[in-house]
Amino acid sequence: MHVPRRALLAALLSALVLPALATDPGPRIKYEVRIERTWSQATHPLDYPADAHFSPGIGATHNAKYRMFAEGGTATAGLETISQRGKTTPFDKEIAAAKGHGNVGTVFNFEPLKTEGATTTATFEATDGYPLVSLAAMVAPSPDWFTGLASFALKRDGKWIDSETVTLYAWDSGTNNATTYKAKKITAKPFQPIAINGAPMFVKDGKKVPVATLTIRRME
Repeated sequence: MHVPRRALLAALLSALVLPALATDPGPRIKYEVRIERTWSQATHPLDYPADAHFSPGIGATHNAKYRMFAEGGTATAGLETISQRGKTTPFDKEIAAAKGHGNVGTVFNFEPLKTEGATTTATFEATDGYPLVSLAAMVAPSPDWFTGLASFALKRDGKWIDSETVTLYAWDSGTNNATTYKAKKITAKPFQPIAINGAPMFVKDGKKVPVATLTIRRME
């Protein structure tokens, strides 16, 4: 059967263009994240360690199929390691694998916070395909405590947010049963559910005391 040259050309162009459209991420929205450490001896006096700090942290934009962590969930090896040792590996490898499956967009890192009131910033891009952002860093020294942001929505009701400030708390990854900053580690078998940390050093008058303030700002 003879195929007209014009029809053949149209079919070839369609084959080239349609896949590109299917994978087009849409506009890239650039954001800055700024974390200020509020955890101090004044805010958390019970057993406050002299070498208190936040470890280097890692974050990523992603879709709903990926979760860095979630309340009631079970820690991955990556979350176990960053919460116990402050190391971003193998978290980075887990995130890279999720990116390979199409569930993660931008990956970013941020510096440790070694002093009271210190701040750190990082920038990243979000798209329609990856409208959520998560990040984590160790609250150190500790058995398995960390702080972070889980599946925060940057786009709501069809609009990208301009800026928002979020209060961050200490979390317990559920991977260790020790209960004080420098206690000997006791591996949890099996891992317990991830939860906001309810240890006495993070609670005052029956309320959990935050450890940091995070501000996300859209950059023009």
